[in-house]
Amino acid sequence: MYVIHWPNNHFSKPQVPMHMLWQDMERLIDLGLTHSIGLSNFNTQLTADLLTYARHKPVYNQVQMNPYNTQTDAVAFMLAHGVTPVASSPLGRMGSKMGPKGATTVTDEPIIKEIAAKHGKSPI
Repeated sequence: MYVIHWPNNHFSKPQVPMHMLWQDMERLIDLGLTHSIGLSNFNTQLTADLLTYARHKPVYNQVQMNPYNTQTDAVAFMLAHGVTPVASSPLGRMGSKMGPKGATTVTDEPIIKEIAAKHGKSPI
Protein backbone atom coordinates (compact mmCIF):
# COMPACT_ATOMS: atom_id res chain seq x y z
CA MET A 1 0.00 0.00 0.00
CA TYR A 2 1.27 3.43 -0.92
CA VAL A 3 0.00 6.47 0.95
CA ILE A 4 0.16 10.22 0.51
CA HIS A 5 1.09 11.10 4.06
CA TRP A 6 0.37 14.83 4.08
CA PRO A 7 -2.05 16.66 1.79
CA ASN A 8 0.26 19.62 1.44
CA ASN A 9 3.53 19.15 -0.28
CA HIS A 10 5.23 22.39 0.64
CA PHE A 11 8.17 20.32 1.92
CA SER A 12 8.91 18.88 -1.51
CA LYS A 13 10.50 20.58 -4.47
CA PRO A 14 9.15 20.97 -7.03
CA GLN A 15 5.64 21.21 -5.64
CA VAL A 16 3.22 18.93 -7.45
CA PRO A 17 -0.53 19.63 -7.64
CA MET A 18 -2.52 16.97 -5.81
CA HIS A 19 -4.41 15.86 -8.93
CA MET A 20 -1.08 15.09 -10.63
CA LEU A 21 0.34 13.37 -7.57
CA TRP A 22 -2.79 11.22 -7.25
CA GLN A 23 -2.56 10.33 -10.94
CA ASP A 24 0.98 9.07 -10.29
CA MET A 25 -0.31 7.02 -7.35
CA GLU A 26 -3.02 5.52 -9.55
CA ARG A 27 -0.39 4.58 -12.09
CA LEU A 28 1.17 2.29 -9.43
CA ILE A 29 -2.08 0.31 -9.41
CA ASP A 30 -2.31 0.33 -13.21
CA LEU A 31 1.23 -1.09 -13.43
CA GLY A 32 0.44 -3.78 -10.86
CA LEU A 33 2.98 -2.42 -8.38
CA THR A 34 0.39 -2.16 -5.58
CA HIS A 35 -3.19 -3.21 -5.00
CA SER A 36 -4.33 -0.12 -3.18
CA ILE A 37 -3.46 3.47 -2.32
CA GLY A 38 -4.48 5.63 0.60
CA LEU A 39 -4.31 8.95 2.39
CA SER A 40 -3.11 10.27 5.69
CA ASN A 41 -4.09 13.54 7.36
CA PHE A 42 -6.55 14.61 4.66
CA ASN A 43 -9.49 16.62 5.95
CA THR A 44 -13.02 16.24 4.57
CA GLN A 45 -12.66 19.07 2.05
CA LEU A 46 -9.40 17.73 0.58
CA THR A 47 -10.76 14.18 0.49
CA ALA A 48 -13.96 15.35 -1.24
CA ASP A 49 -11.91 17.21 -3.83
CA LEU A 50 -9.70 14.19 -4.50
CA LEU A 51 -12.76 11.96 -4.93
CA THR A 52 -13.96 14.17 -7.81
CA TYR A 53 -11.04 13.10 -10.01
CA ALA A 54 -9.84 9.79 -8.57
CA ARG A 55 -10.09 6.79 -10.87
CA HIS A 56 -8.93 4.60 -7.98
CA LYS A 57 -10.44 5.73 -4.69
CA PRO A 58 -8.23 5.83 -1.62
CA VAL A 59 -8.75 2.70 0.46
CA TYR A 60 -8.25 4.54 3.73
CA ASN A 61 -7.47 7.86 5.32
CA GLN A 62 -5.42 7.78 8.51
CA VAL A 63 -6.26 10.74 10.73
CA GLN A 64 -5.69 11.56 14.36
CA MET A 65 -8.55 10.09 16.35
CA ASN A 66 -8.79 9.47 20.07
CA PRO A 67 -11.40 9.88 22.80
CA TYR A 68 -10.69 13.63 22.92
CA ASN A 69 -10.70 14.03 19.13
CA THR A 70 -13.33 11.72 17.65
CA GLN A 71 -13.66 13.43 14.25
CA THR A 72 -17.25 12.23 14.02
CA ASP A 73 -18.13 14.26 10.91
CA ALA A 74 -14.96 13.25 9.07
CA VAL A 75 -15.51 9.58 9.90
CA ALA A 76 -19.11 9.74 8.70
CA PHE A 77 -17.99 11.39 5.46
CA MET A 78 -15.29 8.79 4.83
CA LEU A 79 -17.65 5.89 5.49
CA ALA A 80 -20.31 7.40 3.24
CA HIS A 81 -17.76 7.56 0.42
CA GLY A 82 -16.20 4.13 0.86
CA VAL A 83 -12.97 5.34 2.46
CA THR A 84 -11.99 3.47 5.62
CA PRO A 85 -11.03 5.76 8.50
CA VAL A 86 -7.92 4.61 10.38
CA ALA A 87 -7.01 6.09 13.76
CA SER A 88 -3.62 7.68 14.15
CA SER A 89 -2.53 8.14 17.77
CA PRO A 90 -5.70 6.48 19.17
CA LEU A 91 -4.39 6.93 22.71
CA GLY A 92 -2.84 10.29 22.00
CA ARG A 93 0.80 11.15 21.63
CA MET A 94 3.06 10.09 24.44
CA GLY A 95 3.20 12.80 27.08
CA SER A 96 0.90 15.25 25.32
CA LYS A 97 -1.82 16.77 27.47
CA MET A 98 -5.03 16.47 25.51
CA GLY A 99 -7.86 16.24 28.00
CA PRO A 100 -10.19 18.96 29.15
CA LYS A 101 -8.12 22.16 29.14
CA GLY A 102 -5.01 20.09 28.39
CA ALA A 103 -5.03 18.62 31.89
CA THR A 104 -4.68 14.90 31.22
CA THR A 105 -3.55 12.35 28.72
CA VAL A 106 -5.88 9.70 27.34
CA THR A 107 -3.83 7.04 29.12
CA ASP A 108 -4.58 8.77 32.48
CA GLU A 109 -8.31 8.26 32.04
CA PRO A 110 -9.75 5.74 34.53
CA ILE A 111 -11.55 3.73 31.83
CA ILE A 112 -8.33 3.29 29.84
CA LYS A 113 -6.47 2.20 32.98
CA GLU A 114 -9.30 -0.22 33.79
CA ILE A 115 -9.22 -1.80 30.32
CA ALA A 116 -5.43 -2.12 30.48
CA ALA A 117 -5.54 -3.73 33.94
CA LYS A 118 -8.23 -6.16 32.80
CA HIS A 119 -5.87 -7.40 30.10
CA GLY A 120 -2.75 -7.30 32.26
CA LYS A 121 -1.26 -4.48 30.20
CA SER A 122 0.07 -1.00 30.71
CA PRO A 123 -2.17 1.80 29.39
CA ILE A 124 0.84 3.18 27.52
